[in-house]
Amino acid sequence: MDHAGDDLLSVRREVNDRAVMIHAVGEVDHATASRLSAELTNAVRDTTPTQVIVLDLNGISFLGSAGLAVLVEHHRHSQRNGRDLRIVVSNTMVRRSLQRTGLIQLLQVHDTLGETH
Repeated sequence: MDHAGDDLLSVRREVNDRAVMIHAVGEVDHATASRLSAELTNAVRDTTPTQVIVLDLNGISFLGSAGLAVLVEHHRHSQRNGRDLRIVVSNTMVRRSLQRTGLIQLLQVHDTLGETH
């Protein structure tokens, strides 16, 4: 198994009755995007219709085009499966990427984890 980029991205999952929360720390680029994508795929599979999926990107220091593509893909995947994907980001660099690409209007973006409930 290829683990390219494992040292660049750390992903941790928390589950409770209301949400599956994914906390990502590091860089999301072509080497790490598949790891984030796999976590989001698993979250959609593992949630119930009453749970939301919360992706915390506050620990992300770089979000490249591959990472942006993962967000769009999983926004659509979540919707097709009747799941609600919410993204938390107060990080200026990541937020700017979402604004410049227009994704901030497409995705459910929140400033804090508290806003996702």
